[in-house]
Amino acid sequence: FWRICDNKTDVIELRFLLNNDSLSSNLPLSTFSLLGGCYLNFLPKVFGDKALHHLPNLLTPDETHCNLRFTAVRSIHQHILKRNSYSWHLDCDENEQSEILTDVRNAFGTQFLPLMNKFNDINKLLNLLESRNSLEVDMGIGKPDSFNRHYLLGFIYLKLQRIDLAAQHLNQAKKLLDELLVKVAEPMSLKSDSPLLRQSENIINALSALKSTQ
Repeated sequence: FWRICDNKTDVIELRFLLNNDSLSSNLPLSTFSLLGGCYLNFLPKVFGDKALHHLPNLLTPDETHCNLRFTAVRSIHQHILKRNSYSWHLDCDENEQSEILTDVRNAFGTQFLPLMNKFNDINKLLNLLESRNSLEVDMGIGKPDSFNRHYLLGFIYLKLQRIDLAAQHLNQAKKLLDELLVKVAEPMSLKSDSPLLRQSENIINALSALKSTQ
């Protein structure tokens, strides 16, 4: 499911257990998780069109390609899943199934929707990314001073026309990514369309454009 906003697309996904995973984990095949994310539509593309469902004129990414990602936490007890609070299963009677579906709806309404609404405000997203609080929920954005934080901050500041801060974060992202590519490229050959190489190209193009305007 998608909700398309001005600066992002919100994604909701019900992900069911695959048959092989069900057999190996000894969990019911009806086991599923509720996943969500925010895909920032103003960032340069990293995964290309393969990351999108081809619905006319709509930006509809997979949850795995979102820039912010979150997983719902179950609040009711299910014995088979007692060690996994991020999943539900439907191998039960109708009364319990009704309770499970209510819990899933509540998880969406209390855990996902407030975050998605909050980040409609790009300044709230900036506050999250600029936070130095190590206890801050990660949501896939990485730690403070990580490559991903600087990458996201650079392009958000670029969108806001705060050029000095954009250049600062993009330069730091380039430095960290160059160091990472040296480590990664030695043991494995990166394809030309790999996300890391696309991100590197995006940074170089952005910094070049910034220099030409100064």
